Amino acid sequence: MIERLENCPNCGAVLDDTGRCNFCGSKVYDLFDIDVSGNHGVKYLRVKTNKGILLAPIVCNSVEMEMRHGYALPTFEGGRYINPLPDMIIGMEFRVIGKIERM
Repeated sequence: MIERLENCPNCGAVLDDTGRCNFCGSKVYDLFDIDVSGNHGVKYLRVKTNKGILLAPIVCNSVEMEMRHGYALPTFEGGRYINPLPDMIIGMEFRVIGKIERM
């Protein structure tokens, strides 16, 4: 079992219960609980929009990850070349399977 992330990946300080770092202000959105197999009951997605907060029963249709070489050129630091980090795109698609509620 993977435990909840407790420390900020940016600065190492302790995260509060919402995933916010009170030291540097970073916010962690932990998507570990999303079951992409769809075999473990209904999940609900709560989203804040310009029309208010919506609550929707969903299943995850797909998760896609694409890695490309970054657009930055290598830099020379400390007597050696440092290659840029790869450009990574993560996409998740959800299907609403019931009535959407406004909160």
